[in-house]
Amino acid sequence: MTKKLMIQTPKGMRDFLPEDFIFRRKIMDKISEFYELYGFQPLETPAMEYEDILKAKSGDEIAGQIFKIEN
Repeated sequence: MTKKLMIQTPKGMRDFLPEDFIFRRKIMDKISEFYELYGFQPLETPAMEYEDILKAKSGDEIAGQIFKIEN
């Protein structure tokens, strides 16, 4: 008996098809423009971090809220 491989996007992540991505980017650009008018500076953080760094920043209570990639 062979196992059927189920491929699905990890929880909390999704793909944006071109039409949706273009719309989303326009909205995000407008929000960024507005924030920058009031002195906010852009910031981007990594989508993934080491578990020990996340726990150091947020405490052990975050352990149940993170998705772990092993090996």
